[in-house]
Amino acid sequence: MSLITETVSRCEELTVTILDTETTSNAIYVNCFSIIRLYLPSAFVGNTIEFLASMDGTTFKSLYDGNNGKITFGSNTKDVWIDLGEKYGTHPVCGFNYIKVVGGTQTADVELKLIATTR
Repeated sequence: MSLITETVSRCEELTVTILDTETTSNAIYVNCFSIIRLYLPSAFVGNTIEFLASMDGTTFKSLYDGNNGKITFGSNTKDVWIDLGEKYGTHPVCGFNYIKVVGGTQTADVELKLIATTR
């Protein structure tokens, strides 16, 4: 008798907002999920995104890769989903309880959508 097991991952859509004249979003609780995609709306100002991460929701730090380079994502195109794993070959925004998104100085409130997964 063989036993077949299947791992099912769960995805959630989360939203953060960067307010008018600000560069950093509100903090969002992600429960150590991996952030795998980011929606960059047409109203977003700037071409580069970075993430700040925290375990306690109070002290946020930039994310760096194994070569001491800041983890950043960019797109010259707006109104697109960005695959965050494509650039690094893995999902570098994972293992934290809280994150914030950092971009250019916004000229209006901008909502960014994130897709988080348990896998």
